[in-house]
Amino acid sequence: MKLSKIVALGSIKSKTADLTGNKESMLALCARATELGKQILLFPELCLTGSDCQDLLFNVAFMQKCNQAVVDFASNVPKDLIVGFGSALADVNGCVFDAYIFVKDSRIQAVYCAKGFTRGPNEYRSRYFSCSKDRAVFMLDDRVIVESRNGFELGQVKVGVIFDKNYDRHTKGSALLILPSVRAYELGGIGQAQQELVELSAKTKALCAAPNLCGNESGSMILDGVCMLARKGKLLTCSTPCFFADSALVDAQSGIVPELNPYDEMLRAVALGLDDFMFNSKSRGFALSLSGGADSALCAAAVAISQICALTELGADAYLQRFKQQLGFEFDATKADPADPVGFVKKVIMPRLLLTVYQGSDNSSEITRNAAEQIAAGIGAQHHAWSISRVVKDYVDMYNTIVPGQPLSWEHDDLALQNIQARSRLPGIWLAANREGRLLIETSNLSEAAVGYCTMDGDTAGGLAPIGGIGKSVVRRINRHLEETGFAVNDNLCFKIPEMSYINAQAPTAELRPGGKQTDEGDLMPYTVLDFIRRSFAQEHQGPAVILQQLKDNPEFKDISHEDLARFVKRYFVLHSRSQWKRERFPTGFHIERDDSSPKGFYRFPIFTDDLKVLTADL
Repeated sequence: MKLSKIVALGSIKSKTADLTGNKESMLALCARATELGKQILLFPELCLTGSDCQDLLFNVAFMQKCNQAVVDFASNVPKDLIVGFGSALADVNGCVFDAYIFVKDSRIQAVYCAKGFTRGPNEYRSRYFSCSKDRAVFMLDDRVIVESRNGFELGQVKVGVIFDKNYDRHTKGSALLILPSVRAYELGGIGQAQQELVELSAKTKALCAAPNLCGNESGSMILDGVCMLARKGKLLTCSTPCFFADSALVDAQSGIVPELNPYDEMLRAVALGLDDFMFNSKSRGFALSLSGGADSALCAAAVAISQICALTELGADAYLQRFKQQLGFEFDATKADPADPVGFVKKVIMPRLLLTVYQGSDNSSEITRNAAEQIAAGIGAQHHAWSISRVVKDYVDMYNTIVPGQPLSWEHDDLALQNIQARSRLPGIWLAANREGRLLIETSNLSEAAVGYCTMDGDTAGGLAPIGGIGKSVVRRINRHLEETGFAVNDNLCFKIPEMSYINAQAPTAELRPGGKQTDEGDLMPYTVLDFIRRSFAQEHQGPAVILQQLKDNPEFKDISHEDLARFVKRYFVLHSRSQWKRERFPTGFHIERDDSSPKGFYRFPIFTDDLKVLTADL
């Protein structure tokens, strides 16, 4: 029998440090694989422990529990199934390894440890895991097990494991090559991983298997869940990205899921992240300050998309049951037909799940107020509106009492008066969120974070920034996509939001200054230029002089003068270097584009850099 016919890949929605829950999910897939006649089941790296345990891996008591969980899982694997799975594992000296473990006949047969990790912005494992040159020795199931180094035999199959191609090179002659490393979602990342797997299979002639975990365990990274098989330069299977079920079993007969539209792919990742974050944090839905602008509109849309996807994939019974069991929600399912996922989510789910508030000030316009109402109605959110004008006036009057004769004025105190409006919106929406146990959504995007175009303790308030990894120029294109084309839930269902036209017709504005003429791009620069500079600096690591030349050579910016482009580049670097302290305080944001500004997971930058004059002096 062909090897590809007896191998299956298992993906689970892992939870950080949930050794029991992860084990049960894995054993359920083992049972399904056995029922389907599979002889080998391969899980990803760190599936038993969860991929985001961080400094828990330094804790001796936790590692003892991990070792015992490995033994417990192995003893419960069906005897006629060979299983490979990943876990953190402590050796007899207390060193912790990123281990891939093989079970046969319900006993541990071999352990392979990662030899090293290529450095990169998302790479964290070298902080926690040993990469010893000597063979690690483990005491498991009252037996001494020595780490395997050069591949090993499972039945009649020679197996190799590749955590990192720069370190794992002893795979010659392997019939089965396993690439178990978990992969976080990143725009373009799935296609790149697919290409690398196909190239490896062509080079080695082996069956190459790449399982992956799925979902958002506890932070910014959303594991894409895509499992792939390739052989002799041909892709055999590539599964659905960012699935909403608790687990997935994939084999060579599962087929190749067509590549998604990039906007749909990003939306799907954000939607999955939102859904997982809600359940993992035990939040009873979301609260959102809906400004009538592009960012908050996309955040609101993503909540609706998350529930439409979940209902479509899980089915009505399982979908509603998880709310009841995990969050205590009971919905009146008689108000709409679950067979119409869009209508059901808008009429039954969203009024309970998303609370939106338009918080107008003296500088707010009827245009944004109406846009917020239209978006809320278009997705079915519970929407309210109130004015913060009295609150702002009280703060200004209170301050003026301590500086008699020097009242605040727009002529002299523009920034202070703008910021007090943004901050005055904070307490009310937090109150609304806290009263009902909701998670407050923060609406900043990647472009604003890069240059600090935000008010700390104002529009940056919240527990989660779902679009914090998406640039503003992309946000605007996604909103147009939702209006004109719609989000493809599956082959048979498309979710359009025609109300996005009220958003897309506007120029982005903070509406914090009198006169009604303030725009974001007037304050900063065109967002397309800003995002070009951001990507060139953060992704390609180019300096200002090279970036300026790239802008001049790009036909997209041919109508912008050299002087303006030079001014924009310098302005970007000045604002970027002055705003790291803000990025240090941002809530968790999802990693979507290749660069993001989160110092928690991706981007480290000095707080003080003297406006990066060392780089901008030549402009």
